[in-house]
Amino acid sequence: MRSRHMALAALVDVELEDTALEMVGDTNTSTHYSLPGRARVTFPALPSSLGGRFRLLHKVTITIEGKAEYTDPEGRYTPLRVYRATHALLPSPYTIRPYCSSFGSITLDLSFDLRVPGWLPPSHLSRHSSTNYGLVADATVGWANETVFSGSGVSATPLLVDGQFALAQMSRSAYAPLEVRRHRIPGPIPRGGAPRRHYPFRCKTLPVDLSIRHAEYADLGDPKGIKIDMQLRASVSRWDEHEAGVSQQVARAQRDASESASERGCSEGAERESSEPASSPESTGPAVAHVVHIAMEVEEREDVRSTPAGMFLSAFPLPPQDGPLLGPSRAPTTPATLEPVRRRVARACLLLPNGQAQSHTFDDPRPVGPSTKRIKGALTFNEIGRFPVPNATGPFVKVTHFLKTHVTFERAGEYYTETFKTPVRLVTCPTPRGSVPPPYITVFHENGDLRDCDPLPLYAPAEDDVDMVEALTRDASPPTEAESSPSPPSSSRPLPEAEHRSAADDLSPANRKLFEQWAREASAPLEGNA
Repeated sequence: MRSRHMALAALVDVELEDTALEMVGDTNTSTHYSLPGRARVTFPALPSSLGGRFRLLHKVTITIEGKAEYTDPEGRYTPLRVYRATHALLPSPYTIRPYCSSFGSITLDLSFDLRVPGWLPPSHLSRHSSTNYGLVADATVGWANETVFSGSGVSATPLLVDGQFALAQMSRSAYAPLEVRRHRIPGPIPRGGAPRRHYPFRCKTLPVDLSIRHAEYADLGDPKGIKIDMQLRASVSRWDEHEAGVSQQVARAQRDASESASERGCSEGAERESSEPASSPESTGPAVAHVVHIAMEVEEREDVRSTPAGMFLSAFPLPPQDGPLLGPSRAPTTPATLEPVRRRVARACLLLPNGQAQSHTFDDPRPVGPSTKRIKGALTFNEIGRFPVPNATGPFVKVTHFLKTHVTFERAGEYYTETFKTPVRLVTCPTPRGSVPPPYITVFHENGDLRDCDPLPLYAPAEDDVDMVEALTRDASPPTEAESSPSPPSSSRPLPEAEHRSAADDLSPANRKLFEQWAREASAPLEGNA
């Protein structure tokens, strides 16, 4: 009994060509992506006690599922099945022949290429929410209605499968996680560089107008980070309002001081002090303030909710929610029923090892006056501090980023720090990959018939000068009798003049010169012997 169940217990495994599925662009319900892989089914060898029975592989299916979960310390837990699809990998049942046990196990590889929709949210993992994807493969194995007896060779005899042999057993593979990444479509860069957005600000403590320019998108894979262009200028109208307010405050303070001084008998000194004029840009110089320090960081904002967003539920075709979810779950042991809640978690990213923002202190403070002052900087993407995640939107979470620029001004010995927050989209770009040529090329005629490829020219290796001269000599003219004859005999008699002339006349000019040189070298030892 136990051996029969063990013989049907197949080992199923799922192997993906790439554990990450990269999507490009925004969510789109009309776009699909290819997910290739294979399912491997391994059958154990049959024991001799089963009498050489046939096993039948009824079906093999691959199931891909995506899920989103929300959980919090208070006990709230909300699961949502985002996507689920099941594909059959075996068109018809497959019979497993009972090979000899000495051959060991039997393995079948079934390839697949799944179509994954392009509207799926990217994979995400945080304290309160997560979005995960994964695959499992199921194989159903039973006993076939035939057997092979050991003494009959390859003959098969029908066998009625009933009782315990009629049972089929399903085996499931381990959960294979799949990461879904979403990249931004890399658009064309204009001649002037990447387009930048302009964000104007007004300082709260000083009459300074400030604008920050930086790219709307920032690639997390670019080590240069976020480049900013900051322009500062003192506002004359705001300066008058600012000085008027300061004068009123000074006058009010001085009036109070004069009243207290009059009670003390010092009214004359207080009147002289209140009659002094307030400072102005002309009296204090062209600079209203000086920039002494700049610091930058990225604020990652995560907005989570315990219930799925209604816009997400209505925009995408979600599968039925009945049935258990695949893969590990974040469900608490004692779930509680509480009211829906929304949370916002802000984190500082791209900090230095000491926990401070990336900053720069000017040795010479930069003056800010009526003319525009321009300051450029960059926030590098270092790997030391907490690295931000790309912008993401899911049923329970929305991740956004802001660039925080801290500017410290100095005026009259006092320091004022202003913080300016600008939105920035942190994305990733697809990694360029070299084009792999196909293993073969198929060419067709215009009518659709298969066309044979044109043969490629034969490869000829490069030859040196000596080989080239010999090749030219061989190709110049067909060999004559004088060229193909062996060396002349060792005799004191010179070659006949008429015989030499007739052989040279049949050669080309190039070969004639070589022939004459060969004749001189051949006659030299003959004269020496004489």
